[in-house]
Formats: sequence, structure tokens, C-alpha cells
Amino acid sequence: MLSNTDATGDGWLKDFVWQSSADGQEWRDIKGAAINNNDTYRNIIDIAPVKSRYVRLLIKDWWGYAPQINAIILYSPGMPKVPDPPGGDYVLIVGNQMNGFTFTELARKVESLGLGLKTLTVPNYEVSLSMLGQLKNKPVAIILSGNNADYPNMPMFEFNGEYEIIRKSDIPILGICCGHQQLAMAYGFTYARSMGWPDISSMEKSKARQEIKIISKDPVFKGIPDPFVAAEIHGWAIGYLPEGFQVLAQSDYIQAVKNTSRLIYGEQFHAEIQVPYNQAGPYLVNFLKMAREKHAKGG
Repeated sequence: MLSNTDATGDGWLKDFVWQSSADGQEWRDIKGAAINNNDTYRNIIDIAPVKSRYVRLLIKDWWGYAPQINAIILYSPGMPKVPDPPGGDYVLIVGNQMNGFTFTELARKVESLGLGLKTLTVPNYEVSLSMLGQLKNKPVAIILSGNNADYPNMPMFEFNGEYEIIRKSDIPILGICCGHQQLAMAYGFTYARSMGWPDISSMEKSKARQEIKIISKDPVFKGIPDPFVAAEIHGWAIGYLPEGFQVLAQSDYIQAVKNTSRLIYGEQFHAEIQVPYNQAGPYLVNFLKMAREKHAKGG
């Protein structure tokens, strides 16, 4: 449950309880689902499974003028079903939006590059190292997508499976925007930071476009000028790098990174977005070619 993230606490729920009913008339408190004297905007309520025709949230008291709820997400016990991957070479796309999809049409873009790659898109809250190991056909590469929500408004434990894959998988990984930040946050949430409001965007205002300087030559930049301009839509950036990563490109902030021992790259910009000024398109193609070559060698 997420309420207003404002530090003043205005709108936070103070005393509340989840209730169940068989007929919508008589209500009973669900055991373990009552919170009293709450003083935070984020609540995780762990209860035993309940079978009921109706459920409701009874708010008894709150902080400030009126109660406010940004999101309520219900979970059930058990593990997600392991998806059935396509045959042949494909890319596993981790959808990092709150609905489990991608901010841009990543799957369509990857399949249109003429590389003969298919795609499988799985929500971030369903991926894990265990799921990856159970796939009948392993992907050539993994792309971690961007998202369109502020991290304070998201249940961060849903990223645990993604973090596990970043830390331990030997499959090539590319992180885009949010996915780029996840490469750092997999080793500590404070490695990424908010850049304030409004979000940085080069999609409409040309004056907002920064030149990105390549500071470490790498095959991923083949066909990209130095400096270059790319499509950017984001409000967060990597502030510090965990051990084992190096900066490849930057503007006023870190724009591209790579892992020094595994085939893992990140891009704060969006190479996949097709706009006339975007010079970063080859970044995605170059990464996928490197990943496919590694896969062909059995790596």
C-alpha cells in the first residue's frame, strides 16, 4: 500500500484495517490486517490467505486533511509460472513498468533490427534466477527496460529477482534507463538518485538535449559519433558505481556503463527510440551482436 510520499505526512493513513464479507453487508476484520498509529506512506501487510467474496479497506483515522492512497497491490502465495520461450535465438525483455510492460516498444524494435531475434517479455516481478534456470531455451541476451514511475512510489522488493539476475547470471545484459540504474541498485539502492522534477526529457525541447561524451572507447559505440545526442526521458540517474563497473560515456551525469568482467552494459539514454536526432541507435544493435556472438561460442 502506497500513500502520499510527501515528507509532511499529509494524507498518510493512521488507523485502518482490511475487512472481508460474504455478502457485502456484514464485515469482519481480517486477522493481522489492522494497522494502528501508522507513521509512514508505505505499508506491507503479510496475512494468511483469505477466501472471501468481498474485501474492503476501512480507514478509521489519517494524518492531514484527507486520506490518500496512490496504489494498492494484492499478492497471492506461490511462484509465478515459468514462461514458454520461443524457439531459436531470442531476447528476454524484463518489463519494468508497474504493469510489467515496457515504456517503449522494445520487443518490436528488437525484432525489427534484421538480426533474426525473437523476444519474450516478462514483468520484473516475475523474473528470478530460478525462473531463468528453468527456461527450456535460454535467451541470447537480457534487456532490462525503462519505467514510467518514481521509485518511491514502487514496491522495491519486486525488483529482487532482477537484482539477483544482475548479480549472478552469465547471460549478456543490457539495462536501459531504469534498467541501467538497476545495474547499480542491485548492489545498493543509494547508487542511484533522483534528479529532481521535472524529469529530464529531450523528446520535445531541443534545448534540453545534452551532448554525450564517450570517455572510454568500446565496441558498443561502433557507428556512433563522439560526442553524440540521444533520446532521453528520465528523472533518476546513477550517482555512484558499484565495484566491477566502469563509466563509458557521460554528460552532466553517467550515461553509459559496462561491467569489467561480464558482458553487461547500461545506457541512461534510449537507443531504441526512433526520433530524427537520436544518434545512439547502433548502441542496441552492437550490444545484441556481441551477445549473439558470445552465445554462438557457447558462452
